[in-house]
Amino acid sequence: RNSNGLIPKRYIFALLVLVGLSEVMLVRFAYSLLSPLLMEGFQWTNIQQGFSFSAFYIGYLITQLPSSRLCSVYGGYKVFSLSILITGLITLFSPPFIKLCGSLSPNLVVWGFCIVRVAQGLGEGMVMPAMTTLLRRWSPKQERSRILAICLSGPALGILTSSPAIGAVLGRPETKLQIANLEVFGNWAMIYYIPAIIAI
Repeated sequence: RNSNGLIPKRYIFALLVLVGLSEVMLVRFAYSLLSPLLMEGFQWTNIQQGFSFSAFYIGYLITQLPSSRLCSVYGGYKVFSLSILITGLITLFSPPFIKLCGSLSPNLVVWGFCIVRVAQGLGEGMVMPAMTTLLRRWSPKQERSRILAICLSGPALGILTSSPAIGAVLGRPETKLQIANLEVFGNWAMIYYIPAIIAI
């Protein structure tokens, strides 16, 4: 604490980054729990499932280097905030987009998920470069490892807190039918809407 009894701003920053990283990890991880149900419901092959997983990292890699330049020009705070917002908006509109793909052809569902995953990766690819820019600015050298540890606890916290809840939602008996019909407000869609609302 500061001499005035308040928590130093650098630790408030670290907690905000922890929450942001927790949210983006929740978005990324939720799909791994949903994917087996999609594979069963739409008879995806292992190759199609593999594409749907790797699609995220295509987008993620694309924005890594450009986002470091954006951080230099606009600052880490704006890029970090923009990244969380973009990821939240893409996640919010994912179920209706996937429903649209499914209404055109059941075979397009896997590619709808791949498009969503690439777009999420584009948003999340800016997070780490922005975080390191912020860390360099907001943390004194002697506290940098402690503040980094707080920030990097976010992904683990996101998985730890979301896994049981997502598993319970996806384990409900009606979920498989909702997935087969791609119900936009079904249980499967809630794992998109809830993190999206938190992000926005």
